[in-house]
Amino acid sequence: MRISPSNSVTGTTRGQAHTGTARTHIDKRGRVSISANYSAYIRWGSVAVWATCIFVVSAVPGSSIPGHYGNLAHFAEYAILAILLLRALEIRRRSLPAWISSVLLASAYGVSDELHQLFVPLRVSDPVDWMRDTVGAAAGVACYLLVVRLVRRHGPASER
Repeated sequence: MRISPSNSVTGTTRGQAHTGTARTHIDKRGRVSISANYSAYIRWGSVAVWATCIFVVSAVPGSSIPGHYGNLAHFAEYAILAILLLRALEIRRRSLPAWISSVLLASAYGVSDELHQLFVPLRVSDPVDWMRDTVGAAAGVACYLLVVRLVRRHGPASER
């Protein structure tokens, strides 16, 4: 590894010999940040893993989640998906704001999830579930943005 005059560290790490170099930056506080490309792989990988988890749970025949817990499950799983999408979309600037895109993408995935359930034994496709998914996605993004705003305004609790 070498340190350049701008405090950027460039080098090859194990597993990256064929894909290029990892670029990190050391800020004034001594914190190390990884390159946007590597960060994008981690963030989009997290989206893919979570979406796969939703798909696998939806593929289980029948519903074993009683009553209102099922509503909460829809809300929570899509809140998490939308937050992961938002974090992934924040890396690059787009014409549509990342928070809108993340809610729309999570909602679209909710539609595909409900269509998928048409083909799963003892499961039904319910438009109300899709609405819960979409509301959960919007609420998740709103909560995430609120927390980010509060942290930026007041700083992390560890710095107080």
